[in-house]
Amino acid sequence: FDAMKREYKLRSPELDTYLELPKKQVTLTERLNQKQAFRIIPASPNSVYASGQFYDTSVSMKAGAGTFLLDLLSPVAELSEISDEKGSATTGRKTWTKGSLFAFIDSSMKRKSNGALSPFGRSFSGIVCDDPKPECADFIGMDKSRAEVVFVHAKAGNGDARLGVSKLYEVCGQTVKNLAYLRMGNDDLPGKEKKWDDPWSVDEASGYVVTPRIRCGPGDAITFREQLFDLLRRPTTAREVWLVLGNTLSKATLKKAISSAQPSAALLQSFYLLSSTYSQCKSVGVDFKIFCSK
Repeated sequence: FDAMKREYKLRSPELDTYLELPKKQVTLTERLNQKQAFRIIPASPNSVYASGQFYDTSVSMKAGAGTFLLDLLSPVAELSEISDEKGSATTGRKTWTKGSLFAFIDSSMKRKSNGALSPFGRSFSGIVCDDPKPECADFIGMDKSRAEVVFVHAKAGNGDARLGVSKLYEVCGQTVKNLAYLRMGNDDLPGKEKKWDDPWSVDEASGYVVTPRIRCGPGDAITFREQLFDLLRRPTTAREVWLVLGNTLSKATLKKAISSAQPSAALLQSFYLLSSTYSQCKSVGVDFKIFCSK
């Protein structure tokens, strides 16, 4: 275990005999260490290793640990009915297909002409979809009057607890990886400078294209980026990461599971994963919110 890098390193003469094609310059051991593509099972009982940290699973979920997890969750009724992340279509559109998580986020982040409150509690004057990769978030919201910047990461599931944990690993990994782009003074984003001037699409051949990518606010990529960077330069700007989870995590189900004498493996995994992500966000001055099913 490398305490400085907070990661394990494998040593295996046998795995060293396998070389990555086509150049045959990297051994399987080196690639596994680079990607950390393995799981560690500590010999100590009630111990778990995840994301470079050790955790004691003997903690009682009925006490402060369970309360902490529940406090992170903001239930939204509509999210329990959403199992499709981006939708599908064969023609160009002005928004994502109805019933998809992207369509819900797009609609909920925008200010309503009738003054209706957003399911997220706030709306934004500037919104852009940064998906697909390279990206720093699925959606970015900013508001100059409130001095706020929000990175939104979306993930939809099918309600299966085991799959839900897998989805959480994926979206929490995306969150931590992109925290650097929320830091004070950042003036860089992944992808080309004028990416946001292009329509959104994950597969142009399918015909599923959404225009415009900038959903509201500054009308071109350069101006949007300038306003975003201006907010990120300010030490007083509020910075947040939102996880918006469609049919992936239920607050009511978690509350019931926490009261159990024997918390499930999925509950413990979710707790430590979200706790670790929360801690890493707070360590760089970023607030962490989770919107999930009721």
